[in-house]
Amino acid sequence: MTEESEKDTYVIQIGAFATEERAKRWVDTLKSENIPNYILNRNAPDGSKLYALRAGPFLSLDDAESAFKLISNLGLTPRIVVIDAAAREAAKKRELEKIEAAKKIEQNRKNAIAQFQNLRKLASNDIVAQVLNYSIGAPENASGSAFFYPVLNQNGACIYRLATDKSDITTMGVGIANEMLSFLNGIGMGSLVNPSQQANWYSGEFDLNKFDLKKVQFYQVQSTQRNQYSGPTANLSYKTQVEGLTEFECNSTVCNIDRLRNGWRVLATKCKGTTKAF
Repeated sequence: MTEESEKDTYVIQIGAFATEERAKRWVDTLKSENIPNYILNRNAPDGSKLYALRAGPFLSLDDAESAFKLISNLGLTPRIVVIDAAAREAAKKRELEKIEAAKKIEQNRKNAIAQFQNLRKLASNDIVAQVLNYSIGAPENASGSAFFYPVLNQNGACIYRLATDKSDITTMGVGIANEMLSFLNGIGMGSLVNPSQQANWYSGEFDLNKFDLKKVQFYQVQSTQRNQYSGPTANLSYKTQVEGLTEFECNSTVCNIDRLRNGWRVLATKCKGTTKAF
């Protein structure tokens, strides 16, 4: 449509055609009569497409009636329709509101991504988070789709949380996240919370100072390893058991038992537990 004034404008409904080619044949005829026109795509009640031919818009009723006579002389059955200016402005307002809402959603998404990247930095620079992630077979630097990160780790506090990026999680990543959740379920913090309209999960907080890290144990176990191509295969895993917590488990391809022991010794100096460890 051409630009419209703030007054009422007029269009002429000419007809609806089953094919665009038939509508365009009339377009050429109308152009030869210097009648402005356009085609709208519509859906019929049965779901088929229709091509609605319109003439206009006209800024005055006189112009619309003159075009109406010319179109009628072509053997068509036109009908003049008044476009109300107030209704048009209301429609424009609704469109602007939709655009603003879409911008807000996009900004929220960007903010959530930025927040998530900040959490990755926190986790990658935190020794306790590194040990927790290593113990579950996730990347120590929190580059995976699921990772532990610190909520409060100053003045003797040792409170952590699990973050999961649903938008970037793979089948194997889901398995790792589920293993992390089994750990959180064991301490009553397994529910995932989505604080925004984005695709990020956050677990409840858990405090490692509530557990006796002196009683940590390490051992080997035969298990299965997920493989997205060949399915589960036999695998040697290492498990970390802390009294009061469910087991941490990582397979031998991503961690080793000596490094687990060293990592938890460091962790025990950061999170004292109910009894001072080691």
